[in-house]
Amino acid sequence: MRRFTVLLVLLLGAACQRSHDARTLPASFRARGLDGAVVTPDTMRGRPWLVNLWMPG
Repeated sequence: MRRFTVLLVLLLGAACQRSHDARTLPASFRARGLDGAVVTPDTMRGRPWLVNLWMPG
């Protein structure tokens, strides 16, 4: 039973690892919101943002 518990903890720990490295946005990044506001890395700094990219078509 102890082996099963150790194996389970190891598998759960491995599954929770980050699969990618967080990268910062380049300074040249620009986007426009639906309300016409310009979004830059400076306007996003210090705020929890969720960016959903959408392209019609």
